[in-house]
Amino acid sequence: MIWYIVFGILCSLGTIFLTYCFYETWGSGCFEDIALGLFVSLLCSAVVILIISATIVPMTTGVFPNYCTGQRDGYLTTVYVEGIIWKTNEAQMQVGTGDLAALQEPFNFSIDDDRLMADLKKVLGKKIRIEFLQWGILPYRKGSSDYLLTEFIVLN
Repeated sequence: MIWYIVFGILCSLGTIFLTYCFYETWGSGCFEDIALGLFVSLLCSAVVILIISATIVPMTTGVFPNYCTGQRDGYLTTVYVEGIIWKTNEAQMQVGTGDLAALQEPFNFSIDDDRLMADLKKVLGKKIRIEFLQWGILPYRKGSSDYLLTEFIVLN
C-alpha cells in the first residue's frame, strides 16, 4: 500500500513540474495563471491515481474479504482448473431441488486450498453443502468467482 502512496506523490510532483516547465517555456499561452495550471495538474494527477488504484489494487489484493459468509446445498457438477498464467481452482454446483433444479443457473465458486480441491474431486456428482466466504472483489490469484470455498460436507 505504501508503494501506491509513493507512486501518487511522484505522479503529482511530476505533473506539477511538467506544468511549470510548460508555463515557463510557452509563457501564459495555455493557463493565464500559474495557480490554475497547478490546480489542473493536481486534478489530472488525482484522476490518474484513482484510475490506477481502481484497477490494480482490487486485482492484486482484493476488496472486502469478509463481505458475506454463507452456506449452499446442491449437486457438485464441475471441478476444474483454469488460467493461463495464474492457475485457479474452480467448481460449479447445481442448486435447487426437484424438477426445477436444472433450470437454475449453476453456482460458481473458487477453491484456494489444494486439499479441498482434491476432496471435491472425489465427491463429484454428489449432493454437498458448502460454506463460503464472499469477497467484494476476489484477488485474481485466488479465483475467478467472488465466492471462496472454506469447507464442505457430503449430504445423504
